[in-house]
Amino acid sequence: KRRKENKEEDLRPSKKSKADELDDSDTAPEDNVEDSVAYSTPRKNSHQMLVKADSVVLRDRFATGKIINDPIHGHIELPGLITQIIDTPYVQRLRFVKQLGAAYLVYPGADHTRFEHSVGVCHLGGKLIRTLQYNQPALRITKEEVICVQIAGLCHDLGHGPFSHMFDGPFLAKTRPGCTWTHEDSSLALIDHMLENHPNIKQQLCARDWLLVKELINPPQAIASHKNPWPCKSRGQDRCFLFQIIANKFSGIDVDKWDYFERDCMRLNKKSNFDYSRLLKFVKVLPVGERNMLCYGHKEMHSLFDMFALRKSLHYHAYQHPVGNVYEEIICEAFVETDKQLVANLKLPKDQQNQALLALFFGTSISGAIDDMQSYLSLTDSIMERIAYSTEPCLEKARSYLQMIFTRQHWKFVDFCTVPHHTLSVATEAEQLKVRQEIAGSLPAGSDLPSITEQDIFIQVVDFNYGMKKENPLDKVWFYRKSMPQTPFMIQSRDVSNMLPEQFSERVLRIYSKKRDQRFVDSTNACFLQWCQDKGFRAPGGEVLLSHLTPNKKTAADSRSSVTPGVQANSGNPRKSAKKALSLADKQKPGVLTGKPVVLDN
Repeated sequence: KRRKENKEEDLRPSKKSKADELDDSDTAPEDNVEDSVAYSTPRKNSHQMLVKADSVVLRDRFATGKIINDPIHGHIELPGLITQIIDTPYVQRLRFVKQLGAAYLVYPGADHTRFEHSVGVCHLGGKLIRTLQYNQPALRITKEEVICVQIAGLCHDLGHGPFSHMFDGPFLAKTRPGCTWTHEDSSLALIDHMLENHPNIKQQLCARDWLLVKELINPPQAIASHKNPWPCKSRGQDRCFLFQIIANKFSGIDVDKWDYFERDCMRLNKKSNFDYSRLLKFVKVLPVGERNMLCYGHKEMHSLFDMFALRKSLHYHAYQHPVGNVYEEIICEAFVETDKQLVANLKLPKDQQNQALLALFFGTSISGAIDDMQSYLSLTDSIMERIAYSTEPCLEKARSYLQMIFTRQHWKFVDFCTVPHHTLSVATEAEQLKVRQEIAGSLPAGSDLPSITEQDIFIQVVDFNYGMKKENPLDKVWFYRKSMPQTPFMIQSRDVSNMLPEQFSERVLRIYSKKRDQRFVDSTNACFLQWCQDKGFRAPGGEVLLSHLTPNKKTAADSRSSVTPGVQANSGNPRKSAKKALSLADKQKPGVLTGKPVVLDN
């Protein structure tokens, strides 16, 4: 299409219109004289236009620099400046950081990386802001703002460490207690490091635009409330909608989620009923007070709730998979042991240091790399292979942890229960130890199962929600009606549906046995179920299973399960007996496999 337009342009008389004169006067923004760059006049028929800036020949930042064939979004056109950033070590490093951490050990197809996700977010961010630019020209969205959104999408995950959230979660909590570092902090530090080492990239945008990129990646938390003063320094309140595209602190609806929902569902072989392309048709910017906010057609409230429900489903089935989580915990233990050896080695005099060990990890500790961005570039998932295939005697314990994964002799997932948020806290090691001691000491009296200690079990607390913790995320979204397209409003939960959940978050306690022997697993389960009964927590089918794990103990569940025909109290495997009892009990329910009618109350 461009070639055809160029040929037609060549046949026309060489007469400049007013629009051409305006194009000729287009220069880089002069917000900072030191950082601004004067660009030469753009000419027709030059898609690879070269410009001179500070005696350095640069490719046009807005022209198409590369086309990538993405399995989710198809062919993606990327501007020249985006292409230059992709070709730096900072973005290329993401090829070696898996998007879903250790989930690929459970789902073999979930081995995609942060790199492809970042390219997808870059594409969707540009698609959304260009949609607004085309549909609402009164917003006067500049080309610099468009490309800043794309750069923010590309660089928003630069700071993720090995195995993604495992690194900035449990690993740093154990190696550097009290550290408030997040991967967003590292993303911003890596951008500064990139601009320092690549002046040809830095000079293509002014300092104000690079600040916009960083604030788009990690907006100040105060931006989420209209009561707070406007906290962003790169743009004013009239540009509030820009900060809702990549990382939306207001409602959680952003292109980051749109991409990883589609990409993760495809790689996990999960079905998704959410379609972001429909939202692009019904999104607009409307003034809410002094801020211009993204608003959606009110008929899209069900599509948006499907998006939040999909997030919860993915956390249940993949992101917080019980086996995937225990794999990450074991990998974390291997990293912690390795980090201890590296830190101890670095404290020795240089002539006594183990240079072979330090060379294996590029001369620094794993936890200390967050303080040096050059060292941080070497932190990828490959650390696991470096530990597993090393021959250093001091890493023997770390290798033993990884061997548990390679031979699938990991800690055994036993059971779970839902607990109220306010009744159980395991935020510290002391609190976790107390809960483990309580569970280990809850073996039912008269049981012939072996006793366990707090060292034999591992517990994990997982919070599930729809994206806004305990709140309904739809309560944070602005809508408009077709009959009143310029009037934004919020929707109450009761106006959406009568079938919405009453609560939008829950806390789940999971227990694992570090011993895989079946008798110890059953003992762990019996202790856990008894502890749940004592605390008043709910474990699915807990009473029935507990009565079969401890046949010598008489409980209310015994009287209910003892009438089940065809099942002996202590025959064979108690777990199979419990399942058989539940199965036969289901068959005896009226109307289930018996053909008897079911009578329901009004």
